[in-house]
Amino acid sequence: MIVSPLVLALVIGAPSFSVDPDVGATAAIERESARHWAALERLWVRTTGRAVKGPPNVRVHARRDFSAGFNGRSTPGVVQLRPTRGAPTERQRIALRHELAHQLLLAACPAAARDRLFHEAFAIWTSGEQENWLSEHITVREARRRLRRGIDDRPSTRAAIARVLAEADAERALTERMRDCEEGPPLTIEALAQAAQFSDAMVVISRHSGEVLAHDGASALKMPFGSTLKPFVVSAHGPGPELDVPADVPMWACHARGPKMGAEEALLRSCNGYFLDWPALPADFGRYQPLFDRFEVRPRVVAEAVGLASRLGLSAFELAQAYRVLAEADPAILATLDDNAKHGTLADTGFSAEGATKTGTVRDADSRPRVGWIVFVDDDVVAVMARRGRAPRTFAAELDAVVRGLDRASLVAVERAGDFAPGCGANGIAVSVSRDRVVVDAHVPDARWLCLGAPTVNGAGVVDGRRLRTRRGQAPRATLE
Repeated sequence: MIVSPLVLALVIGAPSFSVDPDVGATAAIERESARHWAALERLWVRTTGRAVKGPPNVRVHARRDFSAGFNGRSTPGVVQLRPTRGAPTERQRIALRHELAHQLLLAACPAAARDRLFHEAFAIWTSGEQENWLSEHITVREARRRLRRGIDDRPSTRAAIARVLAEADAERALTERMRDCEEGPPLTIEALAQAAQFSDAMVVISRHSGEVLAHDGASALKMPFGSTLKPFVVSAHGPGPELDVPADVPMWACHARGPKMGAEEALLRSCNGYFLDWPALPADFGRYQPLFDRFEVRPRVVAEAVGLASRLGLSAFELAQAYRVLAEADPAILATLDDNAKHGTLADTGFSAEGATKTGTVRDADSRPRVGWIVFVDDDVVAVMARRGRAPRTFAAELDAVVRGLDRASLVAVERAGDFAPGCGANGIAVSVSRDRVVVDAHVPDARWLCLGAPTVNGAGVVDGRRLRTRRGQAPRATLE
């Protein structure tokens, strides 16, 4: 068997692990240590192109006198863990992974040994603990205030780092610091919370054919999507619980109508606190996740799925296509959003077009809008508008005018005779939608079928029994560049 130089370097550089029996579950801790060290090495090599020469041995010792909130500590070549009886607990595994991240940085980048923010952010990023810290209801502004007071490993600091890590481009800052570990400057709070790129964008597509009816601005630019995907979360995992509305919690400052809130009101109020406190809510989009996988939107934590964290992005065009699927898959969610212009986030804005709306706002650390989003859906079209540096309520009238100015007479239903064989162009995404399933890249019998992302005229649009709804005999007004 031929072993590649890279694999050989990883094997040679990997340390052995010796675990104090007092830690508990010695064999399981040894396996977890070896597995996570290998994952860290792969990340380091993939990011920097450099192999890691680790210490020959890492010893894992038991320590019983940790104060509350602390489960592990490190010195070069030594990891201290709170002991456990029986199988390792998830808390112990996370603490082990966190400390091994420190060990790897000490071996791979000794010049950054005093870069405390880099060490703690890297450890939280790679240990899988970020979701635990994001459950604390703190704003980015409060997180940055905590970090400016000093970087340490206290729970309050880790919660602050996790919140900043959830912001746009945090991973880029970490990977850049990994590449420049020997000569680069220490990681700064500002670099970790660097904003993503934002721009104005607008796109309108036909629900019937997927054809682009109008577009303007950077319609293909991926940007953080704010709260616009909350309806997919409710559709996938709802109906959602009724939760008590706590007082004086910023994430719950949603103008609730009463002491309790359900999923429908949470959608109309776009209430972050509701989704963060929804017990055991999965960090994904359920049956819609295969579609979002195609858009490279793969949440790791609930905060990313509901737009509170800004690491992920969608273009206006992708968001419109996603809502085209949602409109076919879950009309009840759209019916709920029909009330948004009257009783939700667009109330009292003058938005008067009849249809469902959903807003989203991405804010900076001082709560200023980075970009605002409005999605509009009716029986004929999906329209998406984004405005840089503005909240949705300030440009609702602009989208209202666009929707009201559309040529509805050209959007007709056409009877299609004979058998229809679904197909989708090379640039499209084939989706079959039935009552409880959304299937990507396959045609499911007795399901409605859509071709996303490939504007068509008199082509495959939505198949529902014998009827093919499409725009007849006219060229598109505009296409995406």
